[in-house]
Amino acid sequence: MLQPFPNQEFVDACQQLEVENTDGFEFFTESHDVRIFRQYNSTSGLYKYKIYGFLHGATPELCAQVYRDLDYRRTWDSYVNELKVLLQEGDDREVVYWHVNFPWPMSHRDYVYQRQLKILQTESGNQAWVVLAKACNELNLIPEKSGVIRVIDYLQSCALTSDGQGGTRAYMQYYDDPRGSIPTMLINWGAKTGVPGFLSMMQKAPTMLKAATAAAALGAQCGRLLLSRIPLRCHRCLHSLPDSLRPKFDARIGRLSAEFDALTARIAQAANAAAASDGAAPAAAKIESDSAKWHQLKPLADKIDDLLLLRQLAAETRQLISSLNGVDGDLEDGDGEDGELVDMAKQENCDRDRAIAGLEVEIAEMLLPPRSLPSDCSVLLEVKPGVGGLEAMLFAAELFHMYTAYAQYKGWHFDIVEEARADIGGLRSGALEISNGVGVFDELKYETGTHRVQRVPQTGDVIHTSTATVFVMPKPEDAAADFELNSADIEIQVHKSSGPGGQGVNKHMSAVRLLHKPTGIRVDCQVERTQHQNMVIANRMLRERVLRLRLEALADEERAARAVQSQRDRSDRIRTYNYQQGRITDHRGRLTLSPVDMRVFIDQPGQQLGGIIQALKDREELALLEQTLTADSASGAGDSAGDAQAKQQRSKLNNTPVRDEGVV
Repeated sequence: MLQPFPNQEFVDACQQLEVENTDGFEFFTESHDVRIFRQYNSTSGLYKYKIYGFLHGATPELCAQVYRDLDYRRTWDSYVNELKVLLQEGDDREVVYWHVNFPWPMSHRDYVYQRQLKILQTESGNQAWVVLAKACNELNLIPEKSGVIRVIDYLQSCALTSDGQGGTRAYMQYYDDPRGSIPTMLINWGAKTGVPGFLSMMQKAPTMLKAATAAAALGAQCGRLLLSRIPLRCHRCLHSLPDSLRPKFDARIGRLSAEFDALTARIAQAANAAAASDGAAPAAAKIESDSAKWHQLKPLADKIDDLLLLRQLAAETRQLISSLNGVDGDLEDGDGEDGELVDMAKQENCDRDRAIAGLEVEIAEMLLPPRSLPSDCSVLLEVKPGVGGLEAMLFAAELFHMYTAYAQYKGWHFDIVEEARADIGGLRSGALEISNGVGVFDELKYETGTHRVQRVPQTGDVIHTSTATVFVMPKPEDAAADFELNSADIEIQVHKSSGPGGQGVNKHMSAVRLLHKPTGIRVDCQVERTQHQNMVIANRMLRERVLRLRLEALADEERAARAVQSQRDRSDRIRTYNYQQGRITDHRGRLTLSPVDMRVFIDQPGQQLGGIIQALKDREELALLEQTLTADSASGAGDSAGDAQAKQQRSKLNNTPVRDEGVV
């Protein structure tokens, strides 16, 4: 049987909401509309904290739910490793196991504590939710784990009531003693940043829960297929974020984080308004518009939060290192002489810096517009001789052999669909169909263009220059197979159905209008009675019409490319193979391989050709990232990533005029 907390402890915590009692406590800091006081414990050398403040935009009932919901706690508290209920008696008393992966130097810790909830009434007549928690290791429910410090003295009380303005007035008391296994100064230093950090997460958590619930419900109601789809992306190849782009990158993620927080708050407010007005159409329509953006930004916003947290921890650890070295005297009881601790802190920050660099690359890749083709798109690769007569045909044959060898090296399935050999030797034309390989087109597209060779022919004694052209294009049927629309490019509007009378016409917001911003294609659908059915139909129609336009553009590009390549001469080249000097130069990225055994390169292109392609990929990705960030900076804080991408894609489609595809 669990021993209940004395009732007076609940009353004392509840009274703190009306009359703050800080006797014996000193003012510590103020953060996030919260004031923190602390009291020194001479026995343990640690501090007990009292916190008073406000949690805006959420009712006390919702805040209490967030505070006690262990499943949801894992989604917003990044330190949680394991959190579960061990024993439960009724709805208000339970024993909880909590394993925390704190960053170094705070070490991994775990807690076994009892907690209990009571709903009381304050002296002013408001309802108050009071939760008390206290360590109860004597139950021996979970054995201690190797490398994890068991906290023997843990105390926390939390009281929540309405602030009268739709938010919550909060009081919290906190004390944590891991029995001297961690130096006192480190625990005090961790609490100095950890307590405000927890409050910052707690501020966001209730609003996030409300927004996620509203958005999820809406997704089921009006077409999650469209609203929650994340654009399909191929594997990107950025390795690190250049320092020159860091200011624009930081500004961009700052705006995205603020935009996501604003969306979260708006969805929560709209959900409240809809509930208060029994789901009135204007509120529902507003939630729908914001919900599409919320779903699209959620994965990116989570990554940004992780990055900002890691950066903050790295800065705090650097501050700790300085303090231990005697440069900064912020930390209490620091001796400035602990060299082993400094070395451990430096190693921890090295690992953290690598994690930060990896997250920056992930976020940068998510900021880039999605690739236009699926990653497993089949391709047709053609090789034809250019200028140079017999020598050009011999060179074309060597290139054709090189690409078959490269396909074998990559493990791609390929078929030779054309191989027209000349009577006097060489290749008149050849074509490979390559499939069943991830990223085939992403790699081979860089081979499209004129390849130039400089060497002495077998029958001559003077260096001869000749060319061959390579053309790579995706197969149209494969380009269409996995084609999906990017939700960021779609503007959603809902309105009342129009037309002759009848139930639902001119009364309910059942009609759907979709605008594909990059192409200007607009679809209106009101054939069904419900918004959900019209959304599905409109989404399917929009996909078909955008795909049709895209396939037309691909066909035009193929015809134009073939015409241009047939006219290229020796001076118009993408790569030069100089046999005499053993040198290969790619003129697009100013890349040079030297010395190169040309026969080995042609027979076994593997790593060397792959290295050239990878360098071109890196160059393209960095240029695209710089273009994306620059366009965003120029367009101002109000533009979203989708708007910047739309402008680029619209220009690529030669300023396709806005077209109204009519009403279904």
